[in-house]
Amino acid sequence: MTEAVQILEKEAFTHLNLNRIQICCDEQNQASAGVAKKCGYKYEGSLREYRFSKYFGEFCNKIFFSKLRSEYQ
Repeated sequence: MTEAVQILEKEAFTHLNLNRIQICCDEQNQASAGVAKKCGYKYEGSLREYRFSKYFGEFCNKIFFSKLRSEYQ
């Protein structure tokens, strides 16, 4: 997944001229949060109790990470 994110951000920043990419995931999804961190995305914040999860039987938070073109190598 890390490699896929790197390929997509290269395309987005170099060919599509995007200025910002955002990754969001459920706060309990540590694997997805780990990919964002490993790829150099910065934590921006969370939406508390964003949705109810039938799987967990509780309200879950959604967390956000982003990278700007100026932060892209």
